[in-house]
Amino acid sequence: MIKYRWRTAGAIAAAAFALALTGCSTASPPPAVPFRCAVTPGVNASDADPSFANVSGIAFGSGPVFAIVFGATPNEIRFPTQWPGGVFANKVPWMARPNYKGNVRVNGHRLDGTSLALFGVGVPPDQQTLKWRVPGTNGNFQPASAGVRTAGCYEWDVTGDGFSEKIVFNAKLG
Repeated sequence: MIKYRWRTAGAIAAAAFALALTGCSTASPPPAVPFRCAVTPGVNASDADPSFANVSGIAFGSGPVFAIVFGATPNEIRFPTQWPGGVFANKVPWMARPNYKGNVRVNGHRLDGTSLALFGVGVPPDQQTLKWRVPGTNGNFQPASAGVRTAGCYEWDVTGDGFSEKIVFNAKLG
């Protein structure tokens, strides 16, 4: 009987040692950290550049090209209109400082998911990339639209001749 107790105690010790080596744990995993959208705050268009004095809306970006969005808040862009295909859109014209001359390219994606941002010269936005040259037909103003399929945290990548920036915002539907 004594031999049996030692064998049982040895088996328990061996099992405990094996569990320790394999990392078996009954502890709960740490809770998931919610995604925080570190927005690029927008400002009143007239505060973004003196030449935009008569422009209403929120300007997003640091220049020389800005997204101008009417009805936005400094950290949120609403996409109020749903189009066929599940795209929610808003008019998002782009304005360049008067001294900027060159190419502009905008594309984007969702940071807390897998959706792409969409763009268009008209509505509905149906392109993954928006491209134009400043000055263009409308001078330093480029009429456009932007769209998303889902709410979330999005990033627009804006590049041009001599500059590149990322505009991060919360997209709200409806």
